Amino acid sequence: MTVPSAPKQASRPAIALVAAAIAALLAMSFLALAHPAFLARPAFADDAGADAALAADANQGDAFAAASMPSDRESDDPVDEAATGAVVRGEEGSTVAGNGDDGAAAGFSLDAAELAFANAGETHRLAAIGASGSVTWTSSSDAVANVSPEGVVTATGFGTCAITATDETGAVAICAVSASQLIYDELDRPHYLNPDGSKAVGLQKVGAAIFFFDGNGDPRTGWIDHEGVWYLFDSKTGTAAQGWRRASYNGDDPSWYLFDDEGRMLTGWQKVGSASYCLGESGRMRTGWIKDGGSWHHLSSSGAADTGWARLAWNGTMSWYLFDDEGRMRTGWQKDGGKWYLLAESGRMLKGWQKDGSSWFRLADAGGAMETGWVEDGGYWYHLRASGRMDTGWTKLSGTWYHLRDSGRMDTGWVKTGGVWYCLMPNGALPTLDGVQDGTLTKRQRDMVASCYTVPSPGGNLCSEWVDRVYRDATGTSYVYPGDACNMYWDFCNSKDPADLKVGMEVATSSHPHTWAGSIWGHIGIYIGNGRVMDNVGYIRTVDLGSWVWWYGQTHAVYWGWDENDDLSK
Repeated sequence: MTVPSAPKQASRPAIALVAAAIAALLAMSFLALAHPAFLARPAFADDAGADAALAADANQGDAFAAASMPSDRESDDPVDEAATGAVVRGEEGSTVAGNGDDGAAAGFSLDAAELAFANAGETHRLAAIGASGSVTWTSSSDAVANVSPEGVVTATGFGTCAITATDETGAVAICAVSASQLIYDELDRPHYLNPDGSKAVGLQKVGAAIFFFDGNGDPRTGWIDHEGVWYLFDSKTGTAAQGWRRASYNGDDPSWYLFDDEGRMLTGWQKVGSASYCLGESGRMRTGWIKDGGSWHHLSSSGAADTGWARLAWNGTMSWYLFDDEGRMRTGWQKDGGKWYLLAESGRMLKGWQKDGSSWFRLADAGGAMETGWVEDGGYWYHLRASGRMDTGWTKLSGTWYHLRDSGRMDTGWVKTGGVWYCLMPNGALPTLDGVQDGTLTKRQRDMVASCYTVPSPGGNLCSEWVDRVYRDATGTSYVYPGDACNMYWDFCNSKDPADLKVGMEVATSSHPHTWAGSIWGHIGIYIGNGRVMDNVGYIRTVDLGSWVWWYGQTHAVYWGWDENDDLSK
């Protein structure tokens, strides 16, 4: 585009429109400057002066020190001078076309038709749209707002003015500006002036600060109930409390209160950062144990609701309690960190032996975690399943049988259950003898077993005599064997291979260490099948085969064979 040697003059209608707007705005600015409240504050030589004075007043002190309480308010970020604070109205500013012959400037406009500033120091960058060449920016009143060569508008006071943009063709575009301003009187009290110079009343937000002005435009301080919402205004700065504040109400003891960014006092449950707090209907922060919605919560001295594990006092007793992520106290079985814990109805962590339903459980004395597997308590062993339930009765673990009493205590030594005697090793394991095959019994074998149940004991230390009587009763023979158990052992018992053991055979040892008689004459019984041996120890008893072999074979091996070498299986 060819730039003329001298700028073209704007058309007469355009010139008249601009002149009228500027004259009106200058008149309003003059009236505003004459307002007594405005005159109460000295003018500042630079645009930042008013902000500096306001910051100095605000720094005189805050009656509501946040102390060490947490805050949900983050520090303000640095502002971008290009666009901060102004309320923009209209997508494009008014346009006055130049009188160029080609009419190329007919589309020249601004991105905002109106700007409204809440306080001096706020800025907004205007953008010229469709301008021809460079743009020159001017303000009708620098006392209200000035504009930089780049189109950045900065509010400097209260009132109205026009920002005019002129391109190289002489075309102009106008943005109307209205600005309010926070000022201070001779008593250093804040007042908020509307663009027309009148004092604002009621709740007003200036930047991030909240004020409340009475009907005369004077600041209110202290507690104020506005439309059912409580606010707390600082006695020095007049600003509303935001975030945590410690304050008194009607002379009561100071308490902590929480206010949102609009200065409104909060009640009920509130989340600040990652912590939850409970505020009463009066707004006071609550601490200690509280019940809410059917659930118990514990609020620390800082007011934050406890979550996870917490060691707390209840009725003078210190115990561990578990709270979920919402601060609700847990009860019953709870899994945490891969471990199970049992919590009483009061929430208290339980330890030691605890009965839940019909089952017993063991909770570690150190830490309270549910125990599993073998545990020792008071010198006795107990077994707990993977579910934590205590085992009782016969229990097979890793292929080995154990017997646990009703109390859960593991048995060792001789135990009678179901009419059968078992001898459990010192580690509680039941001895076994694998490889025995009873097979199909002959009539003579069945008669031998039947006689074991009918022939009475001839007395103590007469095990071999009882065996001989059973054999004679079952077979009908009248021959009386003259020897003892040791003799029978050497005469008839010739194998210790389980595969050779048959129902009706004698089972014997030549000597054992458990009785004086046994150490001399040994001991003998009869295998009756199904892993059972019957013998005479002053009374007739039935013994588990593995137990019998282990108990009597500790010093001399146990062998078996047919009485009188008479094979009853044939």
